[in-house]
Amino acid sequence: MDAADELAADTEVRLNWAGSADGRAQVIMYVFDGESWIEVDRHLTGTEMEEFALQGVVNAADYAIDGTVTVLIQHSEGFAGADFTTRTSSVEPAHPDDVARSDYDFTLVWESDTQYYNEEFHEHQTKIHDYVLAERENKNIQFMFHTGDIVDDWDQPAQWAAANPEYQRLDDAGLPYSVLAGNHDVGHTSNDYTEFSRHFGEQRYTDNPWYGESYQDNRGHYDLFSAGGIDFINVAMGWGPGDEEIAWMNEVLAKHPERVAILNLHEFMLTTGGLGPIPQRILDEVAATNPNVSMIMSGHYHDAFQRTDSFDDDGDGVDDRTVTSMLFDYQGLPEGGQGYLRLLHFDNQGQKMMVRTYSPSLEDYNSDEPSLLGPAEDPNMYQEFEVSYEQLGIKPEARTLIGDSFSADFLTSNEIGTVDEVPSGTIASVNWKDVTEGRHSWYVRSEDPFGGVEISPVQSFIAGEEAGGNAPGTGSSSGSSSHGLWGALAGFFAGAAALAGAAIAFVPGIWDYVTNAFKR
Repeated sequence: MDAADELAADTEVRLNWAGSADGRAQVIMYVFDGESWIEVDRHLTGTEMEEFALQGVVNAADYAIDGTVTVLIQHSEGFAGADFTTRTSSVEPAHPDDVARSDYDFTLVWESDTQYYNEEFHEHQTKIHDYVLAERENKNIQFMFHTGDIVDDWDQPAQWAAANPEYQRLDDAGLPYSVLAGNHDVGHTSNDYTEFSRHFGEQRYTDNPWYGESYQDNRGHYDLFSAGGIDFINVAMGWGPGDEEIAWMNEVLAKHPERVAILNLHEFMLTTGGLGPIPQRILDEVAATNPNVSMIMSGHYHDAFQRTDSFDDDGDGVDDRTVTSMLFDYQGLPEGGQGYLRLLHFDNQGQKMMVRTYSPSLEDYNSDEPSLLGPAEDPNMYQEFEVSYEQLGIKPEARTLIGDSFSADFLTSNEIGTVDEVPSGTIASVNWKDVTEGRHSWYVRSEDPFGGVEISPVQSFIAGEEAGGNAPGTGSSSGSSSHGLWGALAGFFAGAAALAGAAIAFVPGIWDYVTNAFKR
């Protein structure tokens, strides 16, 4: 959108967009300020396709770059990475027991409790990240989670020094990932986040397009990413959450109700499937109260397990949502875990998530450690399993955004007249004197005693040597209309014209609120 070079520094630009989008869509209006995109308005649609409007007012001096104001209307926010491969791609499996590439759309990766790798058995940490980076394209890896305990001793610089380069490799590759602090990262009961913040604080991630917002220098954060037509929000909270942390998590989840929410915690589920006091609060006060929560992932306790919890979100007495919780922590195995990680393959055709447990160090699926085994009829039930999309509340969808109209109004500060303290329900008028020949536009800025401001649509007329149509001041629209003041104004100036040099009286009828300025 081109702006006139001679605009005054205090000129405002009002941006108006109208269109429609599919259900449960966040649509955002951004304006470019020369360095970054600034959000000026957003709309969340309901459950079905919906028509709506976006509007923003910005200062021309801040946003007219070389005479141009650049506006972006975007469906959804966060990061949507391109597919590296698809179900039809020819891919050489890394292991004979890999899930066939034709059986899934994309993969999420999960590592946890790597503290002993960065204390002593560093080759396992290296091989995990070697594998993830090498298989990123073949398995279409879109995101990676770490559920805490990066190091074993938070006050040992050598352990942080060992961990840092491994995550720098992910940074350099542009691989989206999330970390949070476990108890070993913050000194257990001391909850000292100093070293974690120094090495894995907000400054490391804030420029990433998937990184949403930090809580207390990455003690908590959330990520927004999309894959396979599924919009995810990952809400990660470090060790020792309390009232303020729970409130922050609820605030974030409430802002993004349209996204499939994954909660990442260090401590949640016990090895028996039970919950301690803090995890029970997370379940009751976060998972239960936010209908978009789908999964909870945790480590801390040395084992693997699953549990489900059901909730009646609409209060009809019937459970209509299931939260799937997964425990994954293999640090009790030799050498601190033998390099096992989790692969979460998402199959849109089969409508399921397939979970596999693999060690790049051993080049083997599933540990044979007795504590990790299930019953004889299904010994790997805690290491290799499927979860239906129905249980996860996932519905992959193609996104739709239709733009019907866009306009921009340049709101200058050239004042025509002012009327102060207009009683509600009375008529106010202003004469515009010495009107020159040509096209003129004007708008009304009204302000109530409490600081509320309304700005009317911009109206136009043509002043010439001969007037045609209804003269302003005698228009056919008088009194209020079904659209309030601005509906009356639109009708009032339909086809209006005036003689150049004439005084124009503006008397549109009964107004619904106090008005104190007329500008052109």
